Amino acid sequence: MDAPATAEDRAIAAAPTAAAKLALELHACGDGGELLSAMVNPFFAGLALELNSKFVAGVAVQDRLGYDDVNESFCNGARVHVLLRYLHNLGR
Repeated sequence: MDAPATAEDRAIAAAPTAAAKLALELHACGDGGELLSAMVNPFFAGLALELNSKFVAGVAVQDRLGYDDVNESFCNGARVHVLLRYLHNLGR
């Protein structure tokens, strides 16, 4: 692997934590699409189904689940933990 290019990358590389090493590896090599496959795609698909079904049913825009509603849920660590546990239990 090449030497980290930026000061931020060098700081992460110098940090001894496993999280920092993982962050550096993801930055350098990517994740092979695992994050998209495991997290982003299912949420996007669910949101698309929600939006389409509410549109077809004639539900007003303000009463539909939207991208911002989903995005805001990721700002709460407890919600993310519950969601990850749920996905784990589903075998995903």
